[in-house]
Amino acid sequence: MEEIPGEQGFPPYLNSRMASFYERAGIVECDGKPKRLGSVSVIGAISPPGGDFSEPVTQSTMQIVKAVWALDAQLAYARHYPAINWLESYSAYAITLESWWNENVSGNWFRQRQRALSLLQQEEELKRLIQVVGVGALSEEEKMRLEAAKMLREFFLRQNVFDPVDYKCSPDKQYKMLELLLLFIEEGLSAIQNWGATAEKIRSLPAYEKLASMNRTPEEEFEQQSIDWQAQIVAEMQGLKS
Repeated sequence: MEEIPGEQGFPPYLNSRMASFYERAGIVECDGKPKRLGSVSVIGAISPPGGDFSEPVTQSTMQIVKAVWALDAQLAYARHYPAINWLESYSAYAITLESWWNENVSGNWFRQRQRALSLLQQEEELKRLIQVVGVGALSEEEKMRLEAAKMLREFFLRQNVFDPVDYKCSPDKQYKMLELLLLFIEEGLSAIQNWGATAEKIRSLPAYEKLASMNRTPEEEFEQQSIDWQAQIVAEMQGLKS
């Protein structure tokens, strides 16, 4: 094209062209009568060679857009669907949506979301530690944090589109599921710190199995069930005191 190439052979105006494409999204006033307001959503699909997120098109897009779903081949191979990497993905709209969640679901939503993300981040740090010292060198609290991240991954983030109940999930049920998991994790960590319980013993509690299958509980039954499960979690954790 007789142009000076930019990074990895892409044209130097790649960023401005990408920005001009994505800036088409937003509120639109349609021509004609009567006047109508509409919106245009732009969702870009990028397939970086070898899944390399550092390549120019991906990096340029991530600098422009405010939300990214990062699909992960390893999650897909592990049959974890949707295969969205929770650490690579992000949304800059979380704070904007906080008021909606507070008003329509729970005022505690943003705090619970941050706690869940923190536990998933801690899992990555602990995995790196395990590669150096092995699982046996971890404290019971660290083992519980690993188990906590596993529960969030498998009981909350994984969803079965072929299940007649789990294929969809309302914001209310979504929040209550997260609240139950974080209650179990918080009570488990407290039992380890105060009563010397072990992560293995906590994992063997009947409430753990209930949480593993809560995504298949119908919406109309979930509210009452969640109240029962909360009581069961607290009672079983108290039972570890002896």
